Amino acid sequence: MTEAPAPYAVHVDQVHKRFQDNHVLKGISLHARPGEVLSIIGASGSGKSTLLRCINHLVVPDQGEIHIGHEVLRSRHNRRGEAITADPKLLEKVRARLGMVFQNFNLWSHRSVIENVMEGPVHVKGIASQQARQYAHELLTKVGLEHKADAYPNELSGGQQQRVAIARALAMDPEVLLFDEPTSALDPEMVGEVLRVIRALAQEGRTMILVTHEMRFARDVSNQVFFMHNGVIEENGAPERLFTQPQSVRLQQFLSPCV
Repeated sequence: MTEAPAPYAVHVDQVHKRFQDNHVLKGISLHARPGEVLSIIGASGSGKSTLLRCINHLVVPDQGEIHIGHEVLRSRHNRRGEAITADPKLLEKVRARLGMVFQNFNLWSHRSVIENVMEGPVHVKGIASQQARQYAHELLTKVGLEHKADAYPNELSGGQQQRVAIARALAMDPEVLLFDEPTSALDPEMVGEVLRVIRALAQEGRTMILVTHEMRFARDVSNQVFFMHNGVIEENGAPERLFTQPQSVRLQQFLSPCV
């Protein structure tokens, strides 16, 4: 009997995270249905990036669960009291279904652009090199960088490097894309080229969770927006409502410079 589709692509259930005495995440819950775009906004230090990294256990939660479709990532504590992934084999399986794009690109500096994009399919998924190269060319065309296939990261602008990073994430055919402030390390003139690529992915119906400080972009592309403050979700809702009629004082203060 075929398993019924999971109602949510991602479901974060009561996640807590502490770093020493700093309680960074205080029982966060949210979910994204397949094809939805969620944006997470908030001031620096509110816990946004920590939450995103908890989803793929780059940061392991102290409490709570992460559901990716029907799979559930749980934590346990080792003898030193450190939170670790309860099932490393399951984590490896789940991570293959999640694409992550970081603030600072994280490209292999000693590999060409096309080699960066091919790396995951060849070494993680075992796809033949020729097939992976052809697919990598298609993805570089998608992000407007097919002419840079043989260049190296240090020969690219920041915006171009981030577009390569997006192509690299797409090369694994992820069910969910996670973006951790993908434009924060870019010069202003380069922000638009990256946002155009992300917008096109949203229009394709890809499931995405985006930590961003680009308020107008979040308003335009998101199905839901979550405002984090001091480790909790202070307010969330549809972008039309949240940006025009914020209920919490904290969100009103946060948005006031944008109005």
